[in-house]
Parts: sequence; structure tokens; C-alpha cells
Amino acid sequence: MKSRAVRLIVLLLVLAAFSFNELPSPGVKKVTATADPTFIVFQFYERHSQKDVDGVFALLTDDVVFARASCTPCTGKAASRVEIERAVATNPRVVLANIAVAPGKIEARTEVRGDHTRAAGVDRIVQNATFEFRGDLISSFSAPPDPTDAQTAAFQRFQQQQAVPPPTPAIVRPPATGDAGLLSDQLSRDYPVLELVAWLLALGAAGLLMARKRS
Repeated sequence: MKSRAVRLIVLLLVLAAFSFNELPSPGVKKVTATADPTFIVFQFYERHSQKDVDGVFALLTDDVVFARASCTPCTGKAASRVEIERAVATNPRVVLANIAVAPGKIEARTEVRGDHTRAAGVDRIVQNATFEFRGDLISSFSAPPDPTDAQTAAFQRFQQQQAVPPPTPAIVRPPATGDAGLLSDQLSRDYPVLELVAWLLALGAAGLLMARKRS
């Protein structure tokens, strides 16, 4: 019984010493570790998949430099919103194929699947993403496609074809009166001198007819 009481007293003393060491010294603020930047990157793509635009915004600085697709680049949250909304609307699923961590920076090779890749007839595209951080927030983001990847190159060709405007249809003016009217209209545009000569001949013929009637 006595030995058990001694062990209990020792345990209480150890706990008290540990608690005392955890308390900050007077006038000294306890330092809180910043969030793991790798975790922030995972959250960035997870919130894209959840279509959580505001959640993505919460990971960005107010003056973020955002470069992806239509942003080339966009500066600030407001300017980046349209691109983020476009991206989440494609129901994206992102796989981090490779990730490299450096102080204040992360580079990631990603495989992206979504409605936009299916529309282009490819399984996925590859983007080489770069994240830069200020504290716990993303201050810069870029994700250029990798043109050396065959499927990504095919996706880019599809986008370029979609961006080409359709040819403007030719405007056909209806004839004034049948085929003759169309021919007369064509001649008047292409040969204005011939039109003038035709009018002079017509006036001359009309004058001759009037002169014969008088005689």
C-alpha cells in the first residue's frame, strides 16, 4: 500500500512539472507553428473538387497572382474568381503525381480529369503547378499545361479548334426581278460603265421611236 502511494505521488509530481514547462514565461508569447504548405495544396485541390469557391478563396492572399487558363495572370482575388468558378464547374478531379517542397514554395505535377477532358476525348491532362506562400496563404499560383505529354497536347489542339470562330456565311442578295434582275444587278456592280452605255442606248432607241411616230 505504501509503495503504491509513493508511485502515485511521483506520477503527480511528473505531471505537475510537465504542465509547468508548457506554460509560457511572463511577457513571452507562445509561438504557434504555421500550417504545413503540403496540406494547403491538398486543401486547394480538394476544395476545387467540392466546388467550394469561397473555400479556395480562403487559402489565397488578397493580392494573389493567379495564372491558369483564362488568367494570364490575374492579380487579386476578385480578378481570379471567374477562372476559379470556371475550373470548379468542370467537376475536376486532381491527382498529385509528384510534389517537391522548398522553403515558401511547392512544385507539383498534377493529373487533372473532368468534364473538359472528356469533351476533348482525352483521359487526363498534366499541369506543372507552382505554389508560393506568404505565411499560411497562397500568394502565387501557376499551372501551365505540359505540352510534352501526348494527351495534354491533344487537349490543347481541341481547345484551339474550339476557339476558331466559324466562317461568316456569304450574303446573297435576291434578284430584282428573276434571273435578269440578278444579272443586271451583278453587271451594275462590276461594270458601271456598261450600265451607263446601256442607259444611253435605251434613251437613243426611245428617241428614235418617238421621232418615227411623229413622222
